[in-house]
Amino acid sequence: MAGKTTMFVDAQNANRDFLAAQRRGILARHGLESSETGTIRAVDVEAAEREDDARRAFETKQDSGDTLLGAQGGLTPEELPDPPDPRTPPGA
Repeated sequence: MAGKTTMFVDAQNANRDFLAAQRRGILARHGLESSETGTIRAVDVEAAEREDDARRAFETKQDSGDTLLGAQGGLTPEELPDPPDPRTPPGA
C-alpha cells in the first residue's frame, strides 16, 4: 500500500490537527504561544491585539466584494458575457 492513505491515517492526522488547535487556543487564552519546536513563551498581548485589529480591518475591507465572481477587491465589476451556445456551429 505504498503511497496510499487509509482512513486510520486520515483520522490520526485530523485528530493531531484538532488537538494542536485546542492547545493553541488554551495557550492563547493565557497569553502564551508555542513555537514550531514546542517552546512555550509569553505573548505581548497589546501587540497581538493590534495585529488582530489590523487583520480584522483588512478582512472587512476584502469582504465587501466577491473575489471569485468580481467586484470590489476581486476581478472586474462588469458582467461576464454569456457563453456561446454549444448547439451553434462554429463560425455561424
